Amino acid sequence: MSLEAQYSALYALFYKRRVRDAFFQPGQAPVAGLTNAELRQLQLADGLRFDTVVGLHQGDLAHQWYASRVPASWLALQVALDTDDRELVASFTGSDAFELRIDDDADGRALLAWVEALAEGGNLPEAPWLPDLLRYELLLNARWIDAHTPRVEEFMFEVPGIRESLVERRTFPTDEDPVRYGALFHKDERGVGEAALDRDEARAMRAVLAGNDTSGEPPRLLKRCKALLREMSGW
Repeated sequence: MSLEAQYSALYALFYKRRVRDAFFQPGQAPVAGLTNAELRQLQLADGLRFDTVVGLHQGDLAHQWYASRVPASWLALQVALDTDDRELVASFTGSDAFELRIDDDADGRALLAWVEALAEGGNLPEAPWLPDLLRYELLLNARWIDAHTPRVEEFMFEVPGIRESLVERRTFPTDEDPVRYGALFHKDERGVGEAALDRDEARAMRAVLAGNDTSGEPPRLLKRCKALLREMSGW
């Protein structure tokens, strides 16, 4: 059995719940791409022991990876989907979005893609703000999908307040109406700085950062933008 075949087969059993459940059923369903001889090698694995190891790994993913980096979003997912850590990880790792991860999903792109798909599929009716919240937490925790800094980000919901409600008060926001929130973010060796922007400030700041013509912008806005950039990044 080649190393690649071993890795592919074990990966499917380890992360993909449906593949694992089918394989450890009586009669053991085949694993795609394996010969009968390779399949017999996998059949040496004990189902209960394997499930125990998978459960321990799911706990590590939940507590030491995602909950520590995006605590509000992870808590909100548990509440919105009415599930525990292990089941949440099992659903996520079994999804197509999990295949988008890079370096153990260091920048959160796989989790974000999964949450966005849940929202688009109508599976987060009580938390339509969750994709915005996750994107906000990824920015705050320096898990940026790209290295562009400084940057302007806008959200459909007032995400700082939602995050505070979940992390500080341990309450799940309900019936939240869309309230736009915009901010300038800058990342350096000290961490991530944030400054709230209103709609006009965000527009002007985007133009300044892009090097576009700003002659049509009010002087007060340009002054505000340049002062923020100097303060946050020495730009």
